[in-house]
Amino acid sequence: MIKGRREIEELEYHHKRKEAHKLNRNKKKLYVKNVIESIDPKHNNIRKMYHTIDQFKKGYQHKFHMIRNKE
Repeated sequence: MIKGRREIEELEYHHKRKEAHKLNRNKKKLYVKNVIESIDPKHNNIRKMYHTIDQFKKGYQHKFHMIRNKE
């Protein structure tokens, strides 16, 4: 069966998207591994270790910046 041009483009798109997702997943694993190694308690920086653990547990928290105006 001959596939149309649009079907071929969709297959290529899904294949590239799958590869990109896999690449991002591997980079995230590597990042987490490096962070875990950097917070090793052997470096005697316990405060930094607990701060980093809390950040991972909470996930991304957007920081709000308030602008005060006299009016």
